Amino acid sequence: IMVEREPITDPSKEKISTGNRSLDAILGGGFEKGMLSLIEVEDLAAPYLETIYIPFLSNHLQQGRPAVVLLPEGWSPDRFIQGLSHFVDAGCVEKQVVFFGRHVLSKHENVRSIDDDPWKTLQEIRYEATLLEREFKTQATELFSLNTLENKYGITDVKGMMAEITAALPTTQRATVTILSKQQALKSGSIAHAIHLKVQELCGVFSIFGVIPRTNFLAVRPMLSTGFLDYELVPIV
Repeated sequence: IMVEREPITDPSKEKISTGNRSLDAILGGGFEKGMLSLIEVEDLAAPYLETIYIPFLSNHLQQGRPAVVLLPEGWSPDRFIQGLSHFVDAGCVEKQVVFFGRHVLSKHENVRSIDDDPWKTLQEIRYEATLLEREFKTQATELFSLNTLENKYGITDVKGMMAEITAALPTTQRATVTILSKQQALKSGSIAHAIHLKVQELCGVFSIFGVIPRTNFLAVRPMLSTGFLDYELVPIV
């Protein structure tokens, strides 16, 4: 069963909606174009990632926009597509998204394996993003799971790759969202970012905490009445 909703439009030319009104509000409208946003998660298990990626990407794809996704280690494209296909047509994902991953085996045509050379991988990601932008006549969004890069290339090369990506963003005006697992050796201080959120469990409560911009701990409260994987953020006091 697929449950669609009205997409949330971007608040301005400089911002792209997160797909969640409550999260947009604390970020002053959403993720910034031409900047890197960092989401630090306690665990790469489904609830931590799905809280961010499903509202964001489903809203993005509903508006006819393309995306490049670097899959988390151990995630298959099918698993990722299955999560999205409850809220956006699977055919839409096939056309508008290109997936990258390690040892990727898939029946889907929009899946690429990352190269042994980190700089060649970066070149291929840029190439695919550019092709998507030409086809859909709008900027591609990038969602990168950094644990895949760290496990493949090591910290030094990943720092170099992220520096290269960040330096190019003001020119491309893409919104790039990176996922950093708490278990990684790579730390947030090694990456230049405009937005930094933490998704974690606090005393048994699933929560989001803003480092940049600074916020209190906010409990993630599902809004089941909407019939969509949606939530509101409620201050924990």
